[in-house]
Amino acid sequence: MEILKFLESIRSPALTAFFRFWTLFGEETVCIVIICIFYWCINKKFGCKMIYTLLFSGLLVQTLKITFRVESPWVKDPDFQAVEAVLPKATGYSFPSGHTQTAAAVFMPLGNPPTAAAVPLPLKREVKKKNEKNRSSVPFPTSLFKGRGTARRRWGDSVRIISIFIILMVALSRLYLGVHTPLDVVVSIVLTVAISFVVDYIQKFGWIIVIIAFFISLFISEPDLVKMAALGVGAVTGLYIERKWIKFETKFNPFIIIIGLGILYLIKSFVHSENLLVISAQYLLIALWITALYPLIFNTLRRRYFSRKQCK
Repeated sequence: MEILKFLESIRSPALTAFFRFWTLFGEETVCIVIICIFYWCINKKFGCKMIYTLLFSGLLVQTLKITFRVESPWVKDPDFQAVEAVLPKATGYSFPSGHTQTAAAVFMPLGNPPTAAAVPLPLKREVKKKNEKNRSSVPFPTSLFKGRGTARRRWGDSVRIISIFIILMVALSRLYLGVHTPLDVVVSIVLTVAISFVVDYIQKFGWIIVIIAFFISLFISEPDLVKMAALGVGAVTGLYIERKWIKFETKFNPFIIIIGLGILYLIKSFVHSENLLVISAQYLLIALWITALYPLIFNTLRRRYFSRKQCK
């Protein structure tokens, strides 16, 4: 609490606005937007790793929250005051930090690309064929960073540094705003970073993990855990459907991003309920939209467009 009280003593309108900006990178909405952009338009495998890391770390953090039930700093110490503007979103228990976990889950994969274990067998064969045709091709993960040799490594190092910086700034913002203790944010970072390194290997048990978590969350009636578990069921189902039947190719197109996020906003905004079944259905649909339904739509439209173009 001493660190939090020191940060409280140096608060100013400018600093508060500065740290409120950085805490946005740990918000659910912002991180979902980043995942959608990567998954739909930049690199599907990076998007998949972000999704799996977010799911597994989120389930672990929410489980720890309801296990230890640590109250927020301003509840433990009535003399301490958090920044009032952020309190509406600082719900639930304090330990570990959900915002820090979310930011680490999204940005840590950029510095720790998926291993070969994360690439499905058909994709491995496809990469092998492409490499046989063109020896200069470099299979994933380094393909995210453009250029060759030293230039690619520099791009990769820059992205890693920026990602780590964002994670640390989100963690610091949670301390400055007074909604978490140092232990909360440190444990979140450590757990999420650890999961990001092993997620390629534990994702094969994804079905078992998310289904068990979903039924447990409904049984104990914990809304945040229900949301994360429902996201998990939807995402694992959607990723399986996409990998098995859709197999879309990423291609940057701002219209794809705008339309997809617009419909996602409608799904998220027009359902307001405290009923756990309604909440779980909403987040299940959100995950399915991101991972399978929307890719199916724009992939089908793209194929029809190119087939008509070829006929002409």
